[in-house]
Amino acid sequence: MRISEYIQIVSVIIGLGLITWVKMAYTRRVGAPRSFEPYSKQELLARNLGFAFVAVALALVFFPFG
Repeated sequence: MRISEYIQIVSVIIGLGLITWVKMAYTRRVGAPRSFEPYSKQELLARNLGFAFVAVALALVFFPFG
């Protein structure tokens, strides 16, 4: 396996882990009043980072290196 394939696997694992963590944190608060922001600042950052990691993995699928 090339190094880009290892980076893809690690990026997807980290990305999906972050997205899942944020979703689980949100589901725990599902009963909160709608006037509150559904995601905290930390969760928004983690969610965006998760999508970024998945995007990097997808980019490496189409543009492999090494």
